[in-house]
Amino acid sequence: MNDKKLNPGERRALLFASTGHALVHSFMLILPAVLIPIMNEFSISATEVGFIGTLSYLMFGLGAIPSGWLTDKYGSRGLVVICLIGSGASSLFIGFSTGLAMLYAGMISLGLFTSIYHPAGLAMISRRIRNIPRALGYHGIFGNIGLAGAPVVSGMIASYGDWRDAYLLFGSISLLIGVYFQLKPLTKGKLDENQANHKEKGTLFPELIIFYLSSIIFGFVYRGTLTFMPYLFTHKVTLWEGLDPIAVGGMVTTAALLTGMLGQWLGGRAAERYSLTLTLIPLWTIVSISLMFMGMTVQYVLVLSAFIFTIFIFAGQPVGNTLLATYSSLKSRGKGYGMNIAIGFGIGSFSATLSGYIAEKYGIGEVFIFLSIIMIPGILLAFWMHLLGRKRAVS
Repeated sequence: MNDKKLNPGERRALLFASTGHALVHSFMLILPAVLIPIMNEFSISATEVGFIGTLSYLMFGLGAIPSGWLTDKYGSRGLVVICLIGSGASSLFIGFSTGLAMLYAGMISLGLFTSIYHPAGLAMISRRIRNIPRALGYHGIFGNIGLAGAPVVSGMIASYGDWRDAYLLFGSISLLIGVYFQLKPLTKGKLDENQANHKEKGTLFPELIIFYLSSIIFGFVYRGTLTFMPYLFTHKVTLWEGLDPIAVGGMVTTAALLTGMLGQWLGGRAAERYSLTLTLIPLWTIVSISLMFMGMTVQYVLVLSAFIFTIFIFAGQPVGNTLLATYSSLKSRGKGYGMNIAIGFGIGSFSATLSGYIAEKYGIGEVFIFLSIIMIPGILLAFWMHLLGRKRAVS
């Protein structure tokens, strides 16, 4: 694995992509943090709020397919700018919504515009930067900053003001940064050409198909967990007397997701040194076990379990994204990442609705026990990919 440090041009490209990554993930975690105020205002159930989330996350997944095609054809920079400006405008629309229909429309639009990012940003990194695992680890840390910041900020806003203000805040930030990137790009020239001089190779089958199957499971578990994690903490964690439960949910979620930054860094370094598929097996096993504990415990044991969960599930992201770069050809890298997002987060988006139903019917803890069980086939698929890799190496 290439162990060269990032040069100034690579760092600029990484900063450009990673800023977009942080904002996109911020948008995805506003809804879970303001879930209860929305339920109360519109007198709707957790299942319906989960359905709103499902529609947005489904657009987030399906929109990645055309985004991947456009990335390979036209390049990444312009698409990232469109993502930021469009997502910002959609978030402002939600912030000014006056009814449930506007909320639905705004969330669908937000899902579509945020869907642009991952194929464009990940393709940029895999083509422009020599040390892909390390860059993906840093890129993931920025994503976790967005994931961690959105719940606590949104939760505090919803606790002491109007939940719409959270969408107005993040929408304004995204719009301003998108305009800045358009007027003053961080890098000169085309970001997507193969400046890292990666060798072209063909797509590896059936490993890529098995990887996509594992992405469906990962996306299902990831989306269900992140959608209802604040809800879980709101009902099962008390920090101190008088603190609003919604604020508690946002604060503990933020703390848990901040620990995921450590996981991103560890995963990037592990991907440089060890077998990618062999690394995934213990990571996803610990994810499954920690989810089981999250569903069965309360208070500080629950919080500790959540910290372990976030470290290991986010450690798997740079490993998985590097694995996809290994399995896919350079010229179709954008489409490869787009397909991965589409099937992982598109199909996985239905987890929000199903998890909402389970929470309403059986309880919030049962959601996490269910997701723990769902993770087991993913572990088996990772083991299958490892066996295929060993067989290919021998032959």
